[in-house]
Amino acid sequence: RSVYNSMTSRLLVDKIEGKTTSSTVQMPSGSVIQVVTHSVTSATTFSASSMTNAITINFTPKFNNSLIKHTFWAKTDLDNTTYTKGQDCEWLRDSTVLGQQSWGNYFNRNTNPIADYYPTLTWHGTDTPNTTSAVAYKFNGRSYGGNGSNHSWVCFSNWNGEGARGAWTIEEIAQ
Repeated sequence: RSVYNSMTSRLLVDKIEGKTTSSTVQMPSGSVIQVVTHSVTSATTFSASSMTNAITINFTPKFNNSLIKHTFWAKTDLDNTTYTKGQDCEWLRDSTVLGQQSWGNYFNRNTNPIADYYPTLTWHGTDTPNTTSAVAYKFNGRSYGGNGSNHSWVCFSNWNGEGARGAWTIEEIAQ
């Protein structure tokens, strides 16, 4: 006896486009809509007492209800031979603070010959900008405690080697 299943079907496509615009295509919750990665190629020294911009990524969400996931990492360098060091920095969407730290990787003044500290700076965060207009994601930093150049620190150091110094990946995820 033969059984015919009329519910079995197969759809093969190379590309899905909305009838009028790409923002009309509905994706299942949890689907990655777009990914932007900014790789860093040069060091930034934070020595000012106020926040200074190191990275700006312009990003335009496809949907106004998406979750935006951030993954950031950087090689850093703190030399505390004479002064205490730490990392003061923030991640923003336009002027809205998404993440912030003060005294990160704090390193007290060292009186013995070992004076260098090379921590990796990481941040994982999410955002819901509720817009399909362009937004600017920013990474800013300043000297430790805002105390000026004696308390500076280096972000995106090369640690005297080759390869990546840091990266910021932004993913738009359907909700």
